[in-house]
Amino acid sequence: MIFMGMDNSVKWTDIGIFLVSLASFFLACVGATQWLRLKKKEDAYYVSKKYLDALDGLAEILNKINYEYFYLCPDVGRLRESDEKVLEGLAKVDGLVGPVLYDGIWQVVNVRHQLSFWGVSLRDKYIQKYESIINDANSILTISNIMNTQLRDFHSDEVRCIDKMSRVITSKKMFDEKYVAVMNMVTYQKNDKFEDIFKL
Repeated sequence: MIFMGMDNSVKWTDIGIFLVSLASFFLACVGATQWLRLKKKEDAYYVSKKYLDALDGLAEILNKINYEYFYLCPDVGRLRESDEKVLEGLAKVDGLVGPVLYDGIWQVVNVRHQLSFWGVSLRDKYIQKYESIINDANSILTISNIMNTQLRDFHSDEVRCIDKMSRVITSKKMFDEKYVAVMNMVTYQKNDKFEDIFKL
C-alpha cells in the first residue's frame, strides 16, 4: 500500500459532502431550468409588445396618408388646392405609400411570424383581425396607387372633368372604408388586455 495508515472505510463526512454536492447540483439544474423558462417568457412578452408596436406603426403611417389625402382629394364644398400644392402632396403620399406603407405591413407580418417561435399565438378572434388588417392595408396600398394616378390625371387637365373627379371621389371612399376598418381593429386591440390577445 502506498498510503500507509489510511483507513479505506467510508466516513459520514464523505457521505455528507457527497449529499451536499448532489443537492447543490440538483438546485443548480432547477435554477437554470427556471431561469431559462423565465427568460423565454420575458422574450415572449417582448415579441408580443413588438407586435402591438408594429400595429401602432402601421396605424401611424395610415394616419399620415389619410391626412395628405384629405387635402388632395376634391370633395363637394371643399376649396380646391393649387396644382403645385397637389403635386407636392402627391410626392409626400408617393413616399409614404410606396416604401413606408409596404414596410409597415411587412413589419406586422414579420413580427406575427416571430410570435410562434417564442411560443406565443394570437387568440382566434385576433387571428381574424390580423388577417383583416393585412388584407385591408394591402387594399389601401393598391387603392392609393390608383388614386395617385387619378389625382395626377385630374390635376394635369386644364378642364376639370366631372368624370375624373368622380373617379377620385370613388377611390377616396374606398380608401376611407379600408382606413376606418384598420383603425377600428387596431384601436380595438389597444383596449384589450394581454391575455385577451395572446396565448402563451
